[in-house]
Amino acid sequence: MKIVKMNEIENVSKVTVDNQVYFLGEHRDFRRNEYLAKFIPENARLSMSWTMLKENEVLEIHEHPTPSMIIVYSGNGKVIGDLEASLTQGDIVAVPSGYKHGFVGGEQSLCAISVQFEGNGLYEDKNNARVNFSNSSGLDKLLEYNSLRLNKHVDIPFFKMLTDGTLEEPAKKRKFESLLKSWSRKFQSIIHLRQGGTQNVEFYDVFKQHLLEEIGHDDLIKATGDNIWDPVIESCSDWFLSNMLFQDNIHKAAIVHLVLENSAHEFHELAHSLLDSGKNDEYYETHAVHDEDHSNMVNHLLLDQPHSTYLELQESIKHAWDILEAMLDRMHKIITDSWAIAK
Repeated sequence: MKIVKMNEIENVSKVTVDNQVYFLGEHRDFRRNEYLAKFIPENARLSMSWTMLKENEVLEIHEHPTPSMIIVYSGNGKVIGDLEASLTQGDIVAVPSGYKHGFVGGEQSLCAISVQFEGNGLYEDKNNARVNFSNSSGLDKLLEYNSLRLNKHVDIPFFKMLTDGTLEEPAKKRKFESLLKSWSRKFQSIIHLRQGGTQNVEFYDVFKQHLLEEIGHDDLIKATGDNIWDPVIESCSDWFLSNMLFQDNIHKAAIVHLVLENSAHEFHELAHSLLDSGKNDEYYETHAVHDEDHSNMVNHLLLDQPHSTYLELQESIKHAWDILEAMLDRMHKIITDSWAIAK
């Protein structure tokens, strides 16, 4: 499966007929592209149709027994499935038989011509469509993406610092504990703000349970180092707070539980088993027990959403992972470098 850009097809602007040169404007014969020349059969029963998806409208992931070509003549959008990429005017999506694919309309709508080369058109007989729609869950795909991000997340320097001896130095451990306490306080603000802005009963009850199980955990952290204020950490923390103000419930749930709680579970398990935590044993033990449950407690609220919602959720948790890792990278830098500390 491949997207061929318009400029990847040779442009022929002039042609000579009977020794006379004629201007063609911009003419790009599909067979002038090597991939398309092989993709288009020499002898075919063509079926062609106009197709359009308005903004956020979705043609769900499907497959069919005949090769298909989608020619975008206007607007923008995305292809999803075995290949995921943005589409814009002039793109040609070549879909071999059996490949899973679907489309999402962009803000300018996605307008295209759909071409099949073998047999009837996909929907020529609307009572016997030549397609099989995928039954895979959008939530499964979202959780799969989240799992991939989590696997990469635990390899960042902040996590490696827990096991490489860095925190055996008392001064660095004091910075670590001070930053941990500051972030824990921010997390308390995040879940309080989320609770205060939630009216939907189903979400309210789950968010309340989470709040009650988390409330006061920042007080368990005993930090003897100076209070550290850093503009990067502050800005990253405030990104999460702003999302609790302006996002809807389902996005709040995904950001807090799929990202923050999954990260916290990995951190507290590692810290509990490897750090000589001493005075902070109660804090690490408490989170090592509860965080895995917290990371899964909203999954039932994410079920049975439109495909466009899962695409939006994936974008939200991508941003959340990026912001969280930027914050943790900054913490690692402060802990391992001899930076002046502002009180």
